[in-house]
Amino acid sequence: MKRILILTASFGEGHNTAARSVAQGILAVSGGDAEVLVFDPYSKTNPKFNRMIQVGYSVMINRYPKIWNLTFSVLSQPGLLEKMLPTMGALETAIRELWREFRPDLVVSTYPVFSFFVDRLRKAHLGFREPFVMVVTDSTRINSAWYRCWSDQFVVPDESTMQVLIQGGVPPERIQALGFPVSLEFEKVQPLSAEAKPPWKVLYMPSTRKGWALRAVQEILKIPNVELTILTAKNAALRAQLDESGLSAKANVNVLGWTDQMPHLMAASHVFIGKAGGAVVQEALAAQCPFIISHVVPGQEEGNMDLILDGKMGAMSDASPTQIRETLERAFAEDGKIWRSWKQNIAARSTRDASRRIAEFLLAR
Repeated sequence: MKRILILTASFGEGHNTAARSVAQGILAVSGGDAEVLVFDPYSKTNPKFNRMIQVGYSVMINRYPKIWNLTFSVLSQPGLLEKMLPTMGALETAIRELWREFRPDLVVSTYPVFSFFVDRLRKAHLGFREPFVMVVTDSTRINSAWYRCWSDQFVVPDESTMQVLIQGGVPPERIQALGFPVSLEFEKVQPLSAEAKPPWKVLYMPSTRKGWALRAVQEILKIPNVELTILTAKNAALRAQLDESGLSAKANVNVLGWTDQMPHLMAASHVFIGKAGGAVVQEALAAQCPFIISHVVPGQEEGNMDLILDGKMGAMSDASPTQIRETLERAFAEDGKIWRSWKQNIAARSTRDASRRIAEFLLAR
């Protein structure tokens, strides 16, 4: 039985989504001839402290994006992250102990920092010789930390990201453009047809402050013939404000908390509105659901923004709630002329089987 270790980190949902989806693909493709362990090494070092870091990261990207953009740019410069590695000895120890305990035949990472520790372990001649594969979860404009350190193979979501790695000095034969791994549930859904008629079904996942999100909901509901589904996830305060304002009680509004039905919700919607996170953008592509970007983290998510805008698969509407309404109105005007063009473009780019293709590649290693 093949044993595959997948390393991930809970800094943004993209890393975890990719890790879980790769694991799902391996189990499906292997026919039961594989054991997969998905693990976050940070959880084994100092859980309370790391939880504080994760919360701080979330606050930084949402409230202080300019500071995060500077941090992102600095970490992309060769040398700084490498100098910080000796201060993260507990993380290296966690990876080393996990590796020895699980005894994998192959190690995969969906988080860039771990490749530096794997390289250190190999150079220390401690017997860590199993193949190491990096699965890149960002697109087009990516931090050089993804490819500055050695990996036997890099799996990237698209050709444009592949070109970034080649320009960064990675040999083409070590790069596989196999797509972004999404849940196998996306293979089961039937995307909305480009000929679909109103009512216009809008799926909105707020990522900014509650006041901004409430105004956005009010603006969207000004559009005739709209059915709005709002995903509050674990944001209980937003759900409470929607209830208090009476917005959640409207006949054409559906408010959902945490849900495992994202593939079906996206596939059944005319438009998704949300933050340009790596995972959610790729999930929208898999569901063939045009994307309106309401928020983008500078640096980190700008490549995902480029993917949507350059491919003419949606629009940017991060200036104001009013801009979101105006963007939707333009998209739905003339019997959805603009929306239908987005839909056709996204259908041409959509891939839903990346998890299987990545699994087949990994198992062949």
